[in-house]
Amino acid sequence: MGFGAIPLFLFMIIPAAYIVWASTTMIKLQREKIELLKSIDSKMN
Repeated sequence: MGFGAIPLFLFMIIPAAYIVWASTTMIKLQREKIELLKSIDSKMN
């Protein structure tokens, strides 16, 4: 593994890690939104 492979490695890993983090954050936010809507819906009925 030469010196040229390190920047390439970083350019591959950082976006992949960001995509994973962003998707898990979005899923959590969607779940919270659904729970909130369900609680509002149950109060309305």
